[in-house]
Amino acid sequence: MTVTLTALEWDGDLPMPGQYLKAARGRTAFMILDIRKPSAGAKYVARFVCEREPVAALPADAVVYHWEWARR
Repeated sequence: MTVTLTALEWDGDLPMPGQYLKAARGRTAFMILDIRKPSAGAKYVARFVCEREPVAALPADAVVYHWEWARR
C-alpha cells in the first residue's frame, strides 16, 4: 500500500526514489517510490509517493531524511 506525503517546505536538495523519510520519534519509515513536483502556483514543494516500512527493516546503508509532520 502506498501513501502520499506532501512537503510544504524543504531545505536543500529533495531526496531521491529509494531513499527514506522518517520522523524523529517515528516507528515507521517511508521509502520514496516517486516524487511529484507541483505545477506553477502550488502551495507545496513536492509530493512523495511512499511505501511504509518498519524502522527495524531499514538497510544499514539507507539514506534517511528527517520528516516533520505539519501542525493541524
